[in-house]
Amino acid sequence: MYSQELPWLIGYAILVGLWVIPLTVIWALSFCFAHRKKDPARTGFWWMKGLYPLWITAAIVRMAEAGLSMWYDIEVPLRVCCGSAIAVNLPQALDHVGEAAQLLERVADLVLFITLVELASGFLLCWDRDKSAALRKRLRYITFAFTLIIFILVVVAAALKTSAYVTFYSTSRAAKSPNEDFFWYSSGLGAVADKLEKLWVVDKAIHIIFWLTSFPVLVYISYAAHTIRANRILRKFISPLLAVIILDWIRLLATAFWSFVGINTTRPGGPYLIITAFFTHFWMFIILVILFCLGFRKRKGLWSTPQSWDMLNGAKFVTAATEATDMPPYAPILQLQQNQTTQQPGRTFLQGQQHQQQMNPDQQQQLPQHDQPRVIHGRQDYGDQQPPLYYSQQQQQQQQQQQQQQQQQQLHDPPHLQSPQMPNPAYQPATTSDSSQSQCACSTQSYRPLEPTRLHIDEQKMLRPFGPCSPADSVANGFQMQTVPPDYSSAAAVAGSSKGT
Repeated sequence: MYSQELPWLIGYAILVGLWVIPLTVIWALSFCFAHRKKDPARTGFWWMKGLYPLWITAAIVRMAEAGLSMWYDIEVPLRVCCGSAIAVNLPQALDHVGEAAQLLERVADLVLFITLVELASGFLLCWDRDKSAALRKRLRYITFAFTLIIFILVVVAAALKTSAYVTFYSTSRAAKSPNEDFFWYSSGLGAVADKLEKLWVVDKAIHIIFWLTSFPVLVYISYAAHTIRANRILRKFISPLLAVIILDWIRLLATAFWSFVGINTTRPGGPYLIITAFFTHFWMFIILVILFCLGFRKRKGLWSTPQSWDMLNGAKFVTAATEATDMPPYAPILQLQQNQTTQQPGRTFLQGQQHQQQMNPDQQQQLPQHDQPRVIHGRQDYGDQQPPLYYSQQQQQQQQQQQQQQQQQQLHDPPHLQSPQMPNPAYQPATTSDSSQSQCACSTQSYRPLEPTRLHIDEQKMLRPFGPCSPADSVANGFQMQTVPPDYSSAAAVAGSSKGT
């Protein structure tokens, strides 16, 4: 003898179990392609990865419930006359399995709410980090608090219903008599009838609460879509997210409606099995696939920070307010980069203002064109302009002291101690007209000191990273050298006296 609900149970099991294997494959692929990459805008995809196993487990439990229901419809009518224990054990197993499946589905719905809120906050974070950071933080706390309250309510309701089922079937077994017919278990219903009736009312209220909770999520995602409408990439990318919340809103509305009109959503029967499977499991499969597609996209996906795969492709940073662009939506979470990028394998260098700021932290503005240094003999010379402050004040003082010491050493050291590249103009060889006098003195030249050279040094232009390289460069760098002509009268007198002797 077969029950009339057997075809509906078979169709229900097919519609529920048809999506288990595809969802398992998508869940495995999400770990390979839907990475978070430490991006705060992609926190929702982390919650999405926890949503898949919850819903897959709930679908498997629903399939087990459908199998037990088919077994119950086939076996119980055949054994009712024998008073078999299966007439009591199968209904109790069905109630417990159905309650476990409903608990998993409700927990998955709560995780879906958190996922959608985090993804909407990620879009606003890509648009404007300064304005959306505080809002994102507050909404996260509110969402977690409200979800925790609903989770506690769901768990308590499931525990009370399970306890009521245990009490009901325990009372039924105690009242069992060999001479009673199939409806012997009805004697245990009076002990827990009031409790079960109240729990069914709580179950209806929970369905309505879930449907009402989807309203704020729908409003928030609509607000995010309206805010980022100026960006074409973000506007296209948030449209699937808006479709997800609309599908979820209709799905929860259908469940609340069946519960409100008096249909047992834990163990529906007849054509409501197919309707429940369609709105609950088929639409949830579509929602999970759309979420995976959102996390799978790279170049035009939800990213608020630049990634290595995108930098190697030569992508530039664009603002979120850019209208006609196909670049990733890197928003003002980073500063707008106006400089061009030069690529090398595995490395990226920035040129222009950012490079100047890295080398010149004390002077944040780039040097004008006429202040750019020119290279003279391998050194940089700035002409009449002040050089950039590449050195600290202490280094400049050390540079100045070294230059002063070199000048003093050149004025007072004898020629044989001086460097051949830097001759001392204060010492000049003395030449005589007498050839015999020049042949003696062991072929050495006699030097007579001249009057020291007076140096007029501009102290403002001494503060340079490099000193002069040549007399011409010295004049250009502020060193003005004036030599006083020597008095040769005393030298002629000395030469005449030596000749007379």
